[in-house]
Amino acid sequence: MKCIFILLFSILGATQILAQEYYHKFYNFTEISRHLPWDFLIEEDDLVLKVGMDFCDETSPCTPLLRVSKNTGEMVDVSFVDISSKFSENALLPFNGKYYLFGQQAPFTNRPSMYILDDSLHVLERIELDLKVDNFFFVEWGGMVERNGYLYALANVIANNGDDFGLVAKFDGETFLHDRNFLLGNSAPDRVTAVDLQKDNVGNLYVLTSELWNQGLGMRHRNVIRKIDSNDELSIFDSYSDSGGLNLPSFLVMDESNFVYTKEDYEFPETRNWNSLLRGLNYEEDILSDWFFAFPFEEPDFVNNPDLLEFRNYDIFDITKANNGDILICGTLEDAPDSPEFGGPYTIDDVDENLPIYHAGFITRLTKYGELLWQRIFIFTNTTNPDVVEAGFEFEGDLLQIKEDSNGDIYAVGRKTTNRVSGSTTPPMDSIWILKVDENGCLDASDCGEEEVLTSVRRNISKQIIALHISPNPVSDVLSIDTPVVLERYVIHNALGQLEQAGDVNGKSIDVSRLINGIHFITLYTKDSKSRTEKIIKN
Repeated sequence: MKCIFILLFSILGATQILAQEYYHKFYNFTEISRHLPWDFLIEEDDLVLKVGMDFCDETSPCTPLLRVSKNTGEMVDVSFVDISSKFSENALLPFNGKYYLFGQQAPFTNRPSMYILDDSLHVLERIELDLKVDNFFFVEWGGMVERNGYLYALANVIANNGDDFGLVAKFDGETFLHDRNFLLGNSAPDRVTAVDLQKDNVGNLYVLTSELWNQGLGMRHRNVIRKIDSNDELSIFDSYSDSGGLNLPSFLVMDESNFVYTKEDYEFPETRNWNSLLRGLNYEEDILSDWFFAFPFEEPDFVNNPDLLEFRNYDIFDITKANNGDILICGTLEDAPDSPEFGGPYTIDDVDENLPIYHAGFITRLTKYGELLWQRIFIFTNTTNPDVVEAGFEFEGDLLQIKEDSNGDIYAVGRKTTNRVSGSTTPPMDSIWILKVDENGCLDASDCGEEEVLTSVRRNISKQIIALHISPNPVSDVLSIDTPVVLERYVIHNALGQLEQAGDVNGKSIDVSRLINGIHFITLYTKDSKSRTEKIIKN
């Protein structure tokens, strides 16, 4: 690691929220270029988040991993791994009792790396995978799934001739030896983007690709779902045309008979709306039924109010299956609000007058047949800078991933963006946003509306963390410390909190041979009092 991370932890609260049950909180990393939570795991007590990034500093790509308590939203562990896995879902996989983190590793080559991490999110081993892709011009790796002890990794390929196509590489999960590659759309289209790789409940794999064809007079956009069956036979399962132009399509394999994906839909110029439609494919008793769901718009009364402006845009980022078979969706909503609370209503004449469009996260719940059950919109208002209200909303929210746990509680992760608005001294900043709601999408069941207005009630809680990695662990004699910062001193306590050893840090190693066998805790300090505590096992 090449940089020091300072993790500032703040809690956003809303009226009547029971913090021990449901909450929304965010984390700020202050010295990196971007941070979006593109994957997370729900465990018995915790959430484990993989945060996609560009770079930790000017030269060093990295991926932070966070462990967060499900009950309180408090951070338990944080680890920084020198790997780039930005914008990729399913790149963090629990396998063989450990965590497998997959992605590009610097210096960038076509060969990805697999990091194996322990329960404390510390790296145990890094393995560079030879997946037989050295002949391609460039390969960007994304997510992976496991089937029968084999791992299937998703990638996008830029070939020497300039055409793009998708790739799935299969390799052994124990030996990491390459088995075979599946090429996706490498024969006909001009450009293919591999979007997602998922597995159904009987072990079939499905890959969603977005394809762009040049037909001379215009471009044709088509999305294709390919199937890799239990015998590794590759076939086209479904395809559909799409207008494109917004985000890449989202995709959900509910089971071997039910699939959901997004299509784009536009309604303009009268209403200025555009929408991510959902299409469902349901195969039951060899009968195919399909449905479409369009997100609701409250159309203006143009007859009596011809100048009113309706502006709304839904972008879907993630679709998942609830425990009872319902469909959960999260994403981003842009809207020009009618409510006077947000400055509306607005007319067409306001479009060029710095119109305060709010940018909010939303969660929607549907039945498996596309029937709307409820929708919640989570809006951050501009209450921290009252002097610049006329400049519009300062905060934007996106919800990027959603899952339900065994209790029926819903977790969504995303980002809250603080924009630099006119007259504001607040610098732009992205914050990781963690949201826990009940099965009805409510932060507070006794006061739950369609729009949850989240005001910025801040608590001054901060944590300072330095980036480091200690090894070996367990340790017998000498503990090595890998860190980009200069350490000044250390202290070691036992599990009862009793001081066992302390001293100055000379170089990057500490002699712990005098410790008794068992569990100990070492705290390392820099000269400006930043610190980090790690558990070590002496054997």
